[in-house]
Amino acid sequence: MAVGKGKREMAVLKWIDQHFEEAILAILLVIMSLLTGAQVFMRYVLNNSLTWSEELNRFCYIWSGFISVGYCIRKRIEIRIDMIVNALPHTLHEIVDIFATVITIILLALFLKGGCAILNEVLVSGQTSSSLNLPMKYVYAAPVVGFGIGILRSLQHIFLIFVESANCRQKEV
Repeated sequence: MAVGKGKREMAVLKWIDQHFEEAILAILLVIMSLLTGAQVFMRYVLNNSLTWSEELNRFCYIWSGFISVGYCIRKRIEIRIDMIVNALPHTLHEIVDIFATVITIILLALFLKGGCAILNEVLVSGQTSSSLNLPMKYVYAAPVVGFGIGILRSLQHIFLIFVESANCRQKEV
């Protein structure tokens, strides 16, 4: 019984690892699409606009932008110039990839630090949004979460490079 439960938990963790950002981004896209459709319907059919939909749409857009940082790193679709790196021998390619990923982690850590500083200011001020009266801490938490996920995905990438490299060495023996 415990073995089956362990497999199920591993399957859930694997799914989260592979689809966490995708699921959040899909949910945010559905929310933004429904809000935009509802706003268009209300404005042009019923001649009565929603006062809060644009603000919620903007907040979802902000969150999707920052969540996509981790998604792009996970899928290795971030902006990079790899024509020269791809021409390098495999070992040198891995070294350059690790170096670039470490630089990415450093930049994300700096962005995370700035995001935390701004979030702290918003927490102290108690600022709320104009239409929804939503505490702005929920909006300003987006960079902290997004850059944090980006750092985790970058560390995961370095780990996978080492695992794949070790597996290649084992096959050679």
